[in-house]
Amino acid sequence: MLSAWAAMFIATASAQQPVFKNYNVKDGLPSSETYFSMQDSKGFVWVATDQGVARFDGYSFKTYSIENGLADNTVFGIYEDRHGRIWFRSLSGKLCYWADDSIYSIGANDSIVANIKNSIMISLVIDAGDTLWCGIRGTDSYYKIYPGYKPADFHKITPSQHSVYIVKLDEQNYIFGYRSIIKDDVKISFYKKNIFNGTPDIGKLIPTNLSYIEISKDTFLITDTYTLYQVTPKSKNLLLSFSPDYFGKIACFLKENNHIWISKRAGGAADYLYSNGKLTKGITHYLDGYSVTHIMTDNEGGKWFTTLENGLYYLSPHHFIREYTLPQGPTSIEYNICKLDNRHITISKSKDTIDIATPDTIIRNVKLSSVKKAFDILGYSAYTLPVIITSGNLFELNGSSSYAIFNYNVPPKLITDSNGNHISCYLNALDTINKYVYVLNRYSVYRLDKTSSFAKLIIDKLPSRTSTCYIDNKGVLWLGCFNGLWAYEHDKLTYHGNDNPYFKDRIEDIYQAKDGTYYFATNGNGIIIKRNNTYSRLTTANGLISNNCQQVFTDTYGTIWVSTKSGVTSIADSGGHYFATKYNLSDAFPNQKITRIEQTGNKLWLSSENGIISHALPANEVQPVPSVFITQFIVNDTKRPIDKDASLSYSENRIKISFIGLSYNSFGKLEYKYKLDGLDSAWHVTQTPNVQYQFLPPGEYIFTVKAIAANGMESQGGVHMVFVINSPFWQTIWFKVLAILLTLSLLYAWLSRIQKKELEKVLLGQHIANIEMKALRAQMNPHFIFNAINSIQSHILKDDRKTAQDYLARFARLIRNVMENSKLEYIPLGQEIETLSLYINLEQLRAGGKFKFNISVDPNVSTFTTLIPPLLLQPFVENSILHGLMPLQDNTGMLKIHIREHDAMLVCTIEDNGIGRKKAGEIKRHKDPLHRSMGISATEDRIDIINSLNPGMAKIIVEDKEEATGTKVIITIPLKQI
Repeated sequence: MLSAWAAMFIATASAQQPVFKNYNVKDGLPSSETYFSMQDSKGFVWVATDQGVARFDGYSFKTYSIENGLADNTVFGIYEDRHGRIWFRSLSGKLCYWADDSIYSIGANDSIVANIKNSIMISLVIDAGDTLWCGIRGTDSYYKIYPGYKPADFHKITPSQHSVYIVKLDEQNYIFGYRSIIKDDVKISFYKKNIFNGTPDIGKLIPTNLSYIEISKDTFLITDTYTLYQVTPKSKNLLLSFSPDYFGKIACFLKENNHIWISKRAGGAADYLYSNGKLTKGITHYLDGYSVTHIMTDNEGGKWFTTLENGLYYLSPHHFIREYTLPQGPTSIEYNICKLDNRHITISKSKDTIDIATPDTIIRNVKLSSVKKAFDILGYSAYTLPVIITSGNLFELNGSSSYAIFNYNVPPKLITDSNGNHISCYLNALDTINKYVYVLNRYSVYRLDKTSSFAKLIIDKLPSRTSTCYIDNKGVLWLGCFNGLWAYEHDKLTYHGNDNPYFKDRIEDIYQAKDGTYYFATNGNGIIIKRNNTYSRLTTANGLISNNCQQVFTDTYGTIWVSTKSGVTSIADSGGHYFATKYNLSDAFPNQKITRIEQTGNKLWLSSENGIISHALPANEVQPVPSVFITQFIVNDTKRPIDKDASLSYSENRIKISFIGLSYNSFGKLEYKYKLDGLDSAWHVTQTPNVQYQFLPPGEYIFTVKAIAANGMESQGGVHMVFVINSPFWQTIWFKVLAILLTLSLLYAWLSRIQKKELEKVLLGQHIANIEMKALRAQMNPHFIFNAINSIQSHILKDDRKTAQDYLARFARLIRNVMENSKLEYIPLGQEIETLSLYINLEQLRAGGKFKFNISVDPNVSTFTTLIPPLLLQPFVENSILHGLMPLQDNTGMLKIHIREHDAMLVCTIEDNGIGRKKAGEIKRHKDPLHRSMGISATEDRIDIINSLNPGMAKIIVEDKEEATGTKVIITIPLKQI
């Protein structure tokens, strides 16, 4: 039965295509028409197109065109010489080269163009002496251009035999060319330098598309559109003839080990095996429908295919094969895979229908309900029972069915509940010890054995939604739930979230290895490993592509595979040391969520919502070390050379260093380890290919960076850059000596200044004494004393003895207070208020009651402990009475004095509602234009003295009130207390 199905439904592996990464105009290529690719000695990939050349670093393409100095935008070939210069062979024949990110044309280009005319340069070699050798199609000659590459260095050489020629330059290099018109009798002329070496007669060749491959010393393969010959200087051998049905230019013809790649227009690239002079067609045929122009294998083992139609294709060295593409649209389902045995898996399709896959074939459309015996599915009985097979869409109502196989001689058993309803088998686990099948829907757990006609409900309600179930080697059913880890054993459900903090969270998958080690895939916490009673954890720090894990699987080679929503990671366990390789599957699966991983033979199968891909095992590909380069050194936003040590000034301390790691198999997902010795010797990790340092102190620095590829391999030693930030001049020895001398000079000046200050203090004391004497003399305006005595005399003449006696007593008391207080620098505020009140009372009596007054002090100001210079306020009070209140025509005058504290200052406010300063000034100009109050002048001097001791603290502010109806004076002095 198997052979019958195979005849009808087998699709061979050659029809399956690997997963390529395509780079196109949208990714930065200058054109989709590409001709050639080359990896230079540093690891950069160069691509030749009809719109310039591009250099690729794994992140982005940098394009060079005629605007950047390229001799011609259409470039057919790229070559590197021993100096690291990259040469470009163009359609026009003009040659140029790239060096230090600039492109230089050669002087001999005019000679090339003058000779090549309508022909095309088809081969170019730069020999060990830097001489250029150019093979031409369509002319009798080839060119030799000596170093210097000027017109005088250009030489045209014509072979003695005018047909197809191959010129061997040395053991590794040769050029070739041919005339544009060749007769049917084609001869190939072999030369070693200029020495003729033989001419085998081939016969008929179509001369427009000749291509050459050197197989061994003096043995070549040559092909045109239809035929392929093996030729030597003495012989010929026809190896291959193409059918005229495949007419078209052979776009690619090259050798890789023992394989020959041949590509024809729109025919993809086919692999042929060359051995002992015979050519056998292989099973590999890539990119059918595209014209592959060149194939290049990079230093990681990845292959690069240039095409005429769709840019550049990259094939990872550990590439995946697209095995199964899912139908899209309203009827699309989530395909799942189930393992039958070590050679077969099932692929679920529509309800009740599956496909069966082996490592090399796909057997399609097996209808489970029509299978009479489970034995008939594969035709043998080698797989371990029980087996469960799921088909259809689990998420569609009544859209799926699941079958269990307990016996080879009976049909697969449809899994139903006690009412005969299909169970939506979201999850299942096989107990091969007790021969049970456990199936889970959203809410419940069922168990089925070979004797039961239906699945028995054993857990009616799960503790939460369940992500996975697993039977360990002791028959325990483990449940990974959204609320943690549970186990079902001896008909009892037990919570294990307290065994480990991470078991309290969502568990996505569970696996137990043969040695008993458990692996738990978590949603956000990576992989938890339980070995005996010891726990460890794998995360992105150990190389996982993501901590949001979906499944953990171990293949027969011991490699651990972890699927995530961001791709897949394979992990090799070497005694507890883990080596990880990351696989980005975005080109295979637009949605990278892997629903299932299984293995058959040496093939790993991965299924998702989009399709099924496979990967050849074992996963022991070459693990190359990525190269890394420093690409920019920027100081204070200015580029500096990176090829020599830098000496910077102290202000050039904002540093940015850019670098690049070359690992194309990492798809731009490299990590970088870096450190800056001189600042911090610790290693730091980043995915950004640059670092910045702000305001570095002076010193010598060594910057080191390493690249870490997706396979976990790390650059050996890394690359280094040394730079020095010099100390500022004030930190140099000569400046320190000068600073010491200057300090001594300043110390001498400071001591001299102290002496001067002491002298000034003595003089200031003398000045204060003079000011105080001056203030004393001016404290009582002589006019006031004169007027006061006249008032007393007037009351005596009027025989108003009582008033005269009272006036005289107050006057005497005032004079006594003034005389006593004048001896002191500061007096209590209460004494000042008493003296001020006596003075105002006398002026009030003399004015005949024209004004009233009020003196107020804030409660937080003590009149006993607060000190004030004597008679500091009196001159301003006197000014308010004489010039503001006395001229009033009625008895409505009011004088207010308020004293308060603010911010450790004593604030004294004198306010009146008199005629104002403007009108008082007019009266004063008529009476005595030269008079200035001596009391106010003395007070201003006293304020200056206070400020000399406490700079800027004491001040006097005089303000006119609104509409000039009075004056306000604010005197502020430092608060002083006993």
